[in-house]
Amino acid sequence: MTKLNEALAAPLLALAVYSLLHLTGIGMVVDGWAAWEGAASLATGHGYTYLSGEPVRAWAPLYSLYLAAWIFFTGPVGWSLIAANAVLIAAQAFCWYQLTRITCGDSGLKLEPPTSLALSVFLALYLNDIQWQVFGHNLVYVLLPLFLVVIWKCVAPNKPPNTSAMPTTPVTASVSTADAKKHTPASQAVSRRRVINSTKPATNEALKDAKAATDAEASRQQHLAAIKQSEQEVEVAKTAWLAAARKHGKPIPKPTYRPAIYQLAS
Repeated sequence: MTKLNEALAAPLLALAVYSLLHLTGIGMVVDGWAAWEGAASLATGHGYTYLSGEPVRAWAPLYSLYLAAWIFFTGPVGWSLIAANAVLIAAQAFCWYQLTRITCGDSGLKLEPPTSLALSVFLALYLNDIQWQVFGHNLVYVLLPLFLVVIWKCVAPNKPPNTSAMPTTPVTASVSTADAKKHTPASQAVSRRRVINSTKPATNEALKDAKAATDAEASRQQHLAAIKQSEQEVEVAKTAWLAAARKHGKPIPKPTYRPAIYQLAS
């Protein structure tokens, strides 16, 4: 089974199941009827309104615009409503299948033919089971997998390296250690980057702690230097006062402060 056949299996099976389920018509609910009335009004140039002329305010017009394109070319007939939703069901099956294939490929997984066929059958049955009527979600579920593919491409991991084992031959066995080091596997390089990235938080915390300790020590040294400078200024002022007192014959008072350690010693 080629890739093209695998990709087309889902929409073709979905169309086949849809055709069998809608041989006599298509289901209609209140929301779907409002969308169809809005589509008929748009196709005839009356704006997004009900057939009565009242504007449609409860539903977005995207699905009605899609149906209006069919009505414009085919008229407001039942078979065009069935065909319009058949195209959406087939498009859904194709888009959801492609989303699965892309995510599997980017994750290093291979979608084998039996799995691909089972996925196509599941999509064909499930999509038709939950969307048997005229409903705006029939178009939403076409756009949703496209949106998810874009998101996946933004956050998907890099494709894993080819880890298939090489046959052991005398030629491969004779490769020297130096040559092997030159050709480091990409997986080892990725592992080293992951280890480095994982140690970054711990390294950052250690750097923060070291910086905080350095700042605290610098602040303590500044405080000690300020105390020492104050003591020196006091000694200078004391010496100058004593010299001036002796010169002018003024009495020098005896010290009245006695540290408590000396008082206990006496």
